[in-house]
Formats: sequence, structure tokens, C-alpha cells
Amino acid sequence: MFNRRIIRIKVLQTLFAYYSGALSSLQEAENDLKYAFDRAYDLYFFLLLLVIELRDLADNKLSKAKKKFLPTDLDLNPNTKFVNNKLIVQLKENNHLNLYLKDRKYTWTKDPDLLKEIYEEFIKTDAYTEYLASDDNSYKADKNIIESFFIDFLFNSETLYSALEEESIYWVDGIDYVLKKIAKSISKFSIGDDMTKKLLLKFKNSDDLEYGLKLLHKSILKKDEFSVVVQDNIVNWDFDRISFIDKIILQLAVTELIEFDEIPIKVTLNEYIELAKWYGIPKKSSNFVNGILDKIVKDLKEKDKIKKSGRGLKDK
Repeated sequence: MFNRRIIRIKVLQTLFAYYSGALSSLQEAENDLKYAFDRAYDLYFFLLLLVIELRDLADNKLSKAKKKFLPTDLDLNPNTKFVNNKLIVQLKENNHLNLYLKDRKYTWTKDPDLLKEIYEEFIKTDAYTEYLASDDNSYKADKNIIESFFIDFLFNSETLYSALEEESIYWVDGIDYVLKKIAKSISKFSIGDDMTKKLLLKFKNSDDLEYGLKLLHKSILKKDEFSVVVQDNIVNWDFDRISFIDKIILQLAVTELIEFDEIPIKVTLNEYIELAKWYGIPKKSSNFVNGILDKIVKDLKEKDKIKKSGRGLKDK
């Protein structure tokens, strides 16, 4: 689920907290990084649970309507497409989802007003009204409305973002990414899938967490050494006036260039220039980081401090 780019971002955020004084030790920083991944992975399952509990809310509303003292014809013969949605049924029965949530006590029903608000907003969308009105009862139609729920509706839901921000600071920056991963998961479901269908694993490769921890450790333990590398390659710039986040990005890049001989130089440069675009000063940080990294790479090569191993990595 978490690729190398997201891992770099999480390490960047952890280093920012560490150097800001929010984390007091290397061990605390490591624990914080692991916790950040755990909470983001929790969010993946928590949001999948949302569509299930919305379906249950809808089903409860239909049942109550039938029990009215004077039910209407619509109350007695409601449209049940959403409560019978075939993909939601698969999710509700999914072993992976149920086992993960079993001991974590996550539920949206603890805040019934929030759940109702999200439901009321969703059923007013064009996608939902068109889904109910359509005669298409296929699995594809059921799947499409759930994809729309996550990517079109939740992606733009201020109600959701506000609620999750209050729930956990670790969820603020990761909502968009998790929603995209949920969409990826849903795209892989088919009508023949049973309860054993696997959802996304926390890390795609077994060594990805170790990469993140090593990046964090080396950046902290060799901070002074790598800061010198950065300072030596800054011409006409006052190091103390460089933005805090740009310094951390450069430090991380130097760490990866020197300590990770299996990662191509071009990959490292591209990744940290992208991070500068997202987290640095708009239109300034990426150009600055790009220029400094070019000088750093040239300097490290001349001093033979970059040693890439593996086929085709020597000059990459």
C-alpha cells in the first residue's frame, strides 16, 4: 500500500517533528514513524467500513419506514438497490476487513449524527440518484456507485475531512492517498470474489519499512556530517536563511545518495525535487533543491562518496 514516495514523505514529516522538538529521541522518532504508518493503514479499513455502515443505516431507515402507522406505497415497496449492493455485501463479508477491524473497535456509529450527515449528503448526489433510478442491476453498476462514493464524493467531502482531522492528526495528510488506494482495491473486485478476497497489504515489499527506518536513522545519526555536505555546496546562500523544510529535504536526499547504494541517483533526485514542490515554498523550493542537488551529486562523485552497486547503477 505504501510506496517509497509515501515512505519518504512520512520520514520527512517525522524528521520535521524531531527537529522541531516534538520528538526527543531517535527511539521516539522511530516509534512515531511506525505509528504514522499504522494509523494511515487503519484509515484504509476505517473508510471501507464507512460504506458498509452507511448501507446499514439505509437499511434501518427502510425498515422503520415500513413500520409507520400509515406507511406509503413507497415505504412498503422501497428501492433497495443500495442496501442490496453486491460489492458492499462482499466487503461486509470480507475476512481480511473483518479480522483487521475485530480488535480495533472502529465504528462510525459512535457518532450517529456524523454518519447521518454523510449519508444525507451522499444520497443527494447526482451519481446516487441516477444509480437508484436506473434499471441496471448489474454488478458493474453496483461497483461504479461505490467507486464514485470514494473518489468523487468522499474526495470532496468537507464533512469527512473535518471529522477525520478531529479524530487523528495522523489522518490529515493521508486522506487523499488512502482514498486512491481504496479505489484501487475496489477496481480489483469481481462478481465471483468470495470472503477470502485479499485487500492491500501495508507495504508492497517486505523491505520497505526497513528502508524507511534506515533513512530516518541515518539522517538523524549523521545529521552533522550530511549538513556539512549541503553547506559546502551552497554558493551565495546563507545557510541559516534557507527554509527549515528545504534543509530537511536536502539532508534526506544526501542520506539516500550516500547510504543507499541500490537506489539510482536519478530516482533520488526526482523524488526529493518532487517533495520540495509539495512541501517547500511554491515555485522556489523545487528549483533551489534541484540546483543544489546537482552540485552535491557532482561533489560526492568527485570525492568518491557515492557508490552505487547493482547492474546499470554506477552512473545513475
